[in-house]
Amino acid sequence: MLLGWDGVKNEEVRKVLSSLKDSATELFDHSFNYISEKVTKFIADDKYELLFINSREPEEIARFVKEFKCITVHVINPRIKVLKSNHADANTNLYNYDYTIYNNGTLTDYENQAKTFVKKVTEHK
Repeated sequence: MLLGWDGVKNEEVRKVLSSLKDSATELFDHSFNYISEKVTKFIADDKYELLFINSREPEEIARFVKEFKCITVHVINPRIKVLKSNHADANTNLYNYDYTIYNNGTLTDYENQAKTFVKKVTEHK
């Protein structure tokens, strides 16, 4: 248990986590440095074709795209309400993504969409 948190995410906890991330970003540029390290290792290791970077904030996404020449994908589950308690969750729709995947079916449907997406982007490299 980290900081007494049980791992359950509700709106109050998500707000706290967002604030912690904001502080780590402001003070240490943590997210960018962490992702930069992962990208460097990915490039050096020739056994994988794709690296997925999970980011919610439009400013960070834009920075990753600029620095690492990424393509972007937005996964939307219309059954889940957009949380407004913190900017990280509330602003995910404010970026102009390259691709959008709608997770509105079964887990198998979602897995098939993911496979189709990976095939599509790896064929167009």
